[in-house]
Amino acid sequence: MKILHVSYDMGIGGAERALFQLIRGQVQAGMQPSLAVLASSGFYGQRVAELGVPVVELNQKSSIDFGITEKFIGLAKQNDCVHFQTQTLTLMRAVGRSGQVPTAYTHGGGELRVNGKRRVMHYIAGRYAGVLDSLEQAHP
Repeated sequence: MKILHVSYDMGIGGAERALFQLIRGQVQAGMQPSLAVLASSGFYGQRVAELGVPVVELNQKSSIDFGITEKFIGLAKQNDCVHFQTQTLTLMRAVGRSGQVPTAYTHGGGELRVNGKRRVMHYIAGRYAGVLDSLEQAHP
């Protein structure tokens, strides 16, 4: 199975480490993961590359940088599914509209209680990815 993971960056952090461990496990299980990084690949991005996993830096300028959309859709179509680790609504929407690649969205992890704008963003991200956001499931 070919899985494209999407992260904002892969610097040093808990979510980045967890994604690295997930990708490492997928490689060991014979899957074919790849990684698209919106900003810079950083420490864990380099570790992922050392596993022989393709890492693509998209160099997104802002959350509404539409210049990377076509390239990203091309990457997504090369995979069996896309796993978003970040709320990039423009890319989630673009892949969702193509209807060709199943998607999933995972927020930062752990129990997270948010209100207002952040809650709405998590909700929309979950809907664009075609799954319910865990925030909605845990805190209706």
